Order: sequence, then structure tokens, then C-alpha cells
Amino acid sequence: MDNTITVTNTQLCQLALNTAHWCHAVIWQTKRFLDALDDTNKGSPWDELPSFLVPEKVFLITAVEHAIRNLQRLNFAMAERGDVSLDPVIGAIVSEEEWERITLLRNMNEHDDAYIVGKGHKQDKFISTISKNGYHFKIDPFTIFAHGDAGLFTIGNIEIKNLVIPFKQNWPKISEITEHIFNDTYGKPD
Repeated sequence: MDNTITVTNTQLCQLALNTAHWCHAVIWQTKRFLDALDDTNKGSPWDELPSFLVPEKVFLITAVEHAIRNLQRLNFAMAERGDVSLDPVIGAIVSEEEWERITLLRNMNEHDDAYIVGKGHKQDKFISTISKNGYHFKIDPFTIFAHGDAGLFTIGNIEIKNLVIPFKQNWPKISEITEHIFNDTYGKPD
């Protein structure tokens, strides 16, 4: 992503609004995903009241990817104006390595049909190995995996707690910054 961005006040406001929406969506979508996970034994995709586990998983990964991308772009635009207040927030939410894995996981989930038949853009990265607490697991991006002894709960090769907890912990700061930008541009609501 190009890290030099000059934007108008209106564009900055729209970035702030989208960032707030997507970051809040991560928290909301996590609840929906966990609810769907809890309901997996209650129905199949063909039932009248089906399990929505797969769509909710994809929506969560999509929300995380959009939230991080919007945070990064907003941060670049703010930095052009001398404001780096989002730097520590982004650093607390995602490392460069995690960002690459999240982007890849989002793309693999978005283009699942191609990956299932072996025609994915990065097919060589379809199966990955996760090692934790002396355990080693081969995992694909469609797997929701839990292993109590290893202390592992993942979507693909991303630990769910690493997706969610940083957003929840940093939501007050993200909300404060994005709301401030919005109110500075359009005025505080009555």
C-alpha cells in the first residue's frame, strides 16, 4: 500500500468513518462468528434454520482485513498532516507478518472456489504449518481449528484471539480519533 497520501478534509472524514465502521464490525462480527460456531451442531446448510458458520467466518476475516487496511490508510493520511496518533494502535493490532497472513487468508476465503480446485493465485501457500506449545499442525484457510492442549483456536493459520482482542482493546482510541476527525469536518452533532 502506498504510504504517502494527500487527501482532502472530506476524504479524511470518509476514511475515518469507514475505519470506525470496519473496526467496530470486527467486534460485532466476532460475536456472530462465535454464535454460529456454537450453533454448528444445530443445522446444516440445507436445513430451514441452517448453520451460517462458513459465511460468518468469511465475514469476520473480511471485516478484519478491511479494518486494518482502513486503519493503515487513515494513518498514512493523518501522518501527512503530522498526526501519528494511530501508529501505536496499528502496532498493537497487527504486525507486518500477521498483516500478510490476514490478507492472504482473506483472499483465499474470497476466492475459495479457485483454491478448492487447486487454481488459487498463491496455491503454494494453501496449506501452512502452525507450531505452538510443542504441537505442529498442517492447516488450510477454510479450517476452524481448536486444540486445548496446544492452546490454539484458529481460522486458517490466524489465531482468533490475535484477530479480536487487539481490536476490542484499542476500540476506545480508534473511536476517539475517528470521531474527532468526523466532528472536526462536519461539526459535532447536537
